[in-house]
Amino acid sequence: MSTQTPQHPPTSFRAKHPRLRRELWIAGGALLTGLIVLPLLIYMAGQLTLGPYASGSGSLGAFIGDYYSGLVHGSGAVWWVVLGPYLFLALLRGVLLISRRYLRTA
Repeated sequence: MSTQTPQHPPTSFRAKHPRLRRELWIAGGALLTGLIVLPLLIYMAGQLTLGPYASGSGSLGAFIGDYYSGLVHGSGAVWWVVLGPYLFLALLRGVLLISRRYLRTA
Protein backbone atom coordinates (compact mmCIF):
# COMPACT_ATOMS: atom_id res chain seq x y z
CA MET A 1 0.00 0.00 0.00
CA SER A 2 1.35 3.41 -0.96
CA THR A 3 1.59 6.19 1.60
CA GLN A 4 1.94 8.94 -0.98
CA THR A 5 -0.78 11.52 -1.23
CA PRO A 6 -2.59 11.61 -4.55
CA GLN A 7 -1.49 14.23 -7.04
CA HIS A 8 -4.03 17.00 -7.40
CA PRO A 9 -4.21 19.10 -10.54
CA PRO A 10 -2.60 22.52 -10.18
CA THR A 11 -5.05 25.19 -9.17
CA SER A 12 -3.08 28.41 -9.66
CA PHE A 13 -3.25 30.29 -12.92
CA ARG A 14 0.54 30.23 -13.27
CA ALA A 15 0.69 26.49 -12.84
CA LYS A 16 -2.12 25.92 -15.33
CA HIS A 17 -0.68 28.18 -18.04
CA PRO A 18 3.13 27.94 -18.16
CA ARG A 19 3.25 28.79 -21.88
CA LEU A 20 1.22 31.94 -21.36
CA ARG A 21 3.49 32.96 -18.50
CA ARG A 22 6.58 32.39 -20.66
CA GLU A 23 5.03 34.33 -23.54
CA LEU A 24 4.20 37.26 -21.27
CA TRP A 25 7.82 37.36 -20.05
CA ILE A 26 9.08 37.30 -23.63
CA ALA A 27 6.65 40.03 -24.71
CA GLY A 28 7.47 42.17 -21.67
CA GLY A 29 11.20 41.88 -22.27
CA ALA A 30 10.84 42.67 -25.95
CA LEU A 31 8.65 45.70 -25.23
CA LEU A 32 11.08 46.99 -22.61
CA THR A 33 13.85 46.60 -25.17
CA GLY A 34 11.83 48.68 -27.64
CA LEU A 35 10.97 51.30 -25.04
CA ILE A 36 14.34 51.67 -23.29
CA VAL A 37 17.27 49.97 -25.03
CA LEU A 38 16.58 50.74 -28.69
CA PRO A 39 16.09 54.51 -28.23
CA LEU A 40 19.47 54.68 -26.50
CA LEU A 41 21.13 52.67 -29.27
CA ILE A 42 19.46 54.79 -31.96
CA TYR A 43 20.65 57.98 -30.25
CA MET A 44 24.23 56.69 -29.91
CA ALA A 45 24.33 55.48 -33.53
CA GLY A 46 23.00 58.85 -34.70
CA GLN A 47 25.60 60.70 -32.65
CA LEU A 48 28.41 58.63 -34.16
CA THR A 49 27.25 58.76 -37.76
CA LEU A 50 25.20 61.94 -38.15
CA GLY A 51 26.47 64.23 -35.40
CA PRO A 52 24.49 66.06 -32.73
CA TYR A 53 20.74 65.59 -32.50
CA ALA A 54 19.16 68.55 -34.29
CA SER A 55 16.00 69.02 -32.23
CA GLY A 56 16.05 71.13 -29.09
CA SER A 57 19.35 71.16 -27.22
CA GLY A 58 20.68 68.14 -29.12
CA SER A 59 20.91 66.12 -25.93
CA LEU A 60 19.83 62.60 -25.12
CA GLY A 61 16.98 64.06 -23.08
CA ALA A 62 15.65 65.96 -26.10
CA PHE A 63 15.82 62.81 -28.23
CA ILE A 64 14.07 60.68 -25.60
CA GLY A 65 11.41 63.38 -25.17
CA ASP A 66 10.76 63.43 -28.91
CA TYR A 67 10.75 59.61 -29.01
CA TYR A 68 8.09 59.25 -26.30
CA SER A 69 6.14 62.17 -27.74
CA GLY A 70 6.04 60.32 -31.06
CA LEU A 71 4.87 57.23 -29.22
CA VAL A 72 2.01 59.11 -27.55
CA HIS A 73 1.01 60.85 -30.79
CA GLY A 74 0.97 57.60 -32.77
CA SER A 75 4.05 57.95 -34.95
CA GLY A 76 4.29 54.82 -37.06
CA ALA A 77 8.08 54.85 -37.05
CA VAL A 78 8.25 54.97 -33.26
CA TRP A 79 5.68 52.18 -32.88
CA TRP A 80 7.69 50.00 -35.28
CA VAL A 81 10.75 50.54 -33.09
CA VAL A 82 8.79 49.69 -29.92
CA LEU A 83 7.11 46.59 -31.36
CA GLY A 84 10.06 45.57 -33.55
CA PRO A 85 11.84 43.30 -31.05
CA TYR A 86 8.68 41.29 -30.34
CA LEU A 87 7.73 41.12 -34.02
CA PHE A 88 11.26 39.95 -34.85
CA LEU A 89 11.07 37.23 -32.21
CA ALA A 90 7.64 36.15 -33.46
CA LEU A 91 8.93 35.97 -37.04
CA LEU A 92 12.00 34.02 -35.93
CA ARG A 93 9.90 31.57 -33.92
CA GLY A 94 7.54 31.10 -36.87
CA VAL A 95 10.42 30.39 -39.26
CA LEU A 96 11.90 27.90 -36.78
CA LEU A 97 8.54 26.18 -36.35
CA ILE A 98 8.01 25.87 -40.10
CA SER A 99 11.56 24.66 -40.69
CA ARG A 100 11.24 22.01 -37.96
CA ARG A 101 8.01 20.75 -39.47
CA TYR A 102 9.53 20.77 -42.93
CA LEU A 103 12.62 18.87 -41.78
CA ARG A 104 10.49 16.37 -39.87
CA THR A 105 8.48 15.48 -42.99
CA ALA A 106 11.50 15.38 -45.32
